[in-house]
Amino acid sequence: KDVVLQTDEQRARCGAPNMVPVYRHGDPKSARYCIDLFEFPNKPCELPFVWAAPTHAQTMCAIQGKRLCTQEEWSLACRADPAGGPDTTYAYGDDLDLDVCNTNKPRGPENKCSTRSAERAWATCGTDTEPSGSFPKCRSRFGVYDQHGNVAEIMTRRDRDGSVVSQLKGSAFFYAEVARKPTEPQARTGPETYPDQCNYDPRWHVEPIERAWHVSYHLGFRCCKSISPEK
Repeated sequence: KDVVLQTDEQRARCGAPNMVPVYRHGDPKSARYCIDLFEFPNKPCELPFVWAAPTHAQTMCAIQGKRLCTQEEWSLACRADPAGGPDTTYAYGDDLDLDVCNTNKPRGPENKCSTRSAERAWATCGTDTEPSGSFPKCRSRFGVYDQHGNVAEIMTRRDRDGSVVSQLKGSAFFYAEVARKPTEPQARTGPETYPDQCNYDPRWHVEPIERAWHVSYHLGFRCCKSISPEK
């Protein structure tokens, strides 16, 4: 309530609802892409869509005249300041806060989710996501919600040989179980932990985008759209 998600000028520039242009150095005319404010289906107060493979996510974005975001685009929308100020470590600031976003729910036992069949997955793989925008402070300075927590997200990355591969990034609702600050080392015992700052490059499930089939109950995506810079 009372939050302006997208101005008329931003809608005209992006050509779609619930998108904002992203740019560097406080120069809005230099924007070359727009990003969805919310995880797909990009609607406030709707649950994020999960169980989509990267190849399918790419197609769903394309149907809307969009595409999967690149890792750098996603990171820039997370860390940068539209006014041209310094980058932040997280979308919401520089200090890790596990209560700002949907990151502090238990994942449950390792055998909770069985994907041996569609029936078993439906019966055992409940998702503890929340409707998009439920955490109002979990928002970047560009206005992009839930880049930390809720669901991890599919994006693309250009590999060293020039091919386009899938790249999973971000954290899900159980991130508190595996969280550590960027300055903290990996613990020698216990579960593997990772920092979830905007620029973290985890290299999870990197696959050629045309045959990337990894899916999960805690994995979603959002779309981007290329635009031309203004003269």
